[in-house]
Amino acid sequence: MISFEAKLNSVIKNVFSNTPTTETSSDIDRKAFDAYNYAVNVIGGRWPEGEKDIAKNAEMSFMYAKNIIKGKFPEGEEVLSKSPGYAVLYAIDVIKDRFPAAEKAILTTEYILHKRYKRDYINFLKSKGIEI
Repeated sequence: MISFEAKLNSVIKNVFSNTPTTETSSDIDRKAFDAYNYAVNVIGGRWPEGEKDIAKNAEMSFMYAKNIIKGKFPEGEEVLSKSPGYAVLYAIDVIKDRFPAAEKAILTTEYILHKRYKRDYINFLKSKGIEI
């Protein structure tokens, strides 16, 4: 008899392998969310097969790096670098260092909520003796 976990693993892998040729942003976000939650709740750790989908979403990339990898997630850095809020969280909470690829997005943001992240990033760098 096939265990519940084996069936679930099979279903999840089929969901991720049957990718439509044109994905909407909600499809991408859903797959990233599902892959992250599968890594957390089923695998209980890193899930390489889902990382491609996680890396397409800034929030899930940050969460995966912080909570699962507990360190850098290079595959997610491109999408993180385009999201000022998650880029700052990634720099401060995950890599604990400067995140040069994201600095243009962080330092030029005009979105009112992201201005706080801009200030936090600058203060974080100053605390490490880095002036930008």
